[in-house]
Amino acid sequence: MDAWTPKAKHVSGYIQECYDASANWHSLSSFFESHGYFLYDYPSLQKGAMPPKSPLPSADISASSDPYPYARLTTSEDEHLAFPFIQSMRVWPARDTQGRESILRCVAETYGLAWGRSQIPSRLVMPASESDELEVYKRLNSPQARQDPRNHTVPVLEWLEHDGACVHRNAEVRWDIIALARPQVFFRNVSELFAVAETLFEGLEFLHEKRIAHRDIFETNVVMNAIVDVDAYYYDLRDPAKVRYAYIDYDRSLALPEDTDIRTASTPRLMGAQNCYMRVKEGPCNPFKDDVRALAYTLERSIRHIEDAVPEIGTFFEKLVRGEESAIPTASDALETLRNILSRLSSSQLEHAPTGLFWYPGRIKSLEDDPEAWDALTRFRNN
Repeated sequence: MDAWTPKAKHVSGYIQECYDASANWHSLSSFFESHGYFLYDYPSLQKGAMPPKSPLPSADISASSDPYPYARLTTSEDEHLAFPFIQSMRVWPARDTQGRESILRCVAETYGLAWGRSQIPSRLVMPASESDELEVYKRLNSPQARQDPRNHTVPVLEWLEHDGACVHRNAEVRWDIIALARPQVFFRNVSELFAVAETLFEGLEFLHEKRIAHRDIFETNVVMNAIVDVDAYYYDLRDPAKVRYAYIDYDRSLALPEDTDIRTASTPRLMGAQNCYMRVKEGPCNPFKDDVRALAYTLERSIRHIEDAVPEIGTFFEKLVRGEESAIPTASDALETLRNILSRLSSSQLEHAPTGLFWYPGRIKSLEDDPEAWDALTRFRNN
């Protein structure tokens, strides 16, 4: 497990470790190819991971407006399909024999590793002793769970066993890494901003119903069903008829007993980056309330700038992000409040085109503050 676990304490060292980890992945390339997966290459720290020369990207995926569970492709050029950065030593991009973009994920268990490919698993092999991460995947990918429309998680397609029952490989479909805080992928109106918030609170309600506390809700752990050119701008990718948002990454998650009372649960607080940013204190916490606060904190930056058109949204975020911990509602209650606000909005409010880009305490970064983004948006609107 040590070879798959970062040890660096600084970003530069962590990036180098991820680059070095490519050797671990490529040592298993023949194994993955035997199961129909061809690994991306990581030739340079500056370029990120590049697609394999063969097979070529799927023409069917490129031509489809909704190739679920696979992502919509906005480009078929290798340089634009490059995995922009390796965010984890235990995650690696690949392309399957049909040219579909996938993610291979190493999932920790008590005595080894596990891996998988996303959608309903046809061959789910679980070791006798499982970590919470494996239990999370089991709960989210049962046939019943996958049929629930509130299950906004990237589905697991299959589990690939390697080295007996000690190491497994999980392959998932590849969706875009960052669905929020992405200036290049515009929100056209207030309605589209509410759609992402409603989807993620609904997804959190589902996780908590399954007694899963995510514990690492962050902008990089919320994805959307598109793979984009990181240097281009997009105007209609968030069309509610086509877009899907989902949670990923459960290596820090808890899978508590299914009779756990989510209102009174208590565990030691995991002091990850998000909790440090929110300046919460170490010690015991309700992990479900921490999830609600973390999601609100994540959404606030990308959404609260519409407070000029929807004044109630400010109060909504203040309570969740800066309120007393004892007053933080459940995900279900927060979702109900959000939907009540949404139900009272007029057509003109829903169609209002946001002028802000990001909200920060005491100030708003407007679209006009980013000349390149403003020029791109103006061109889209004029066309």
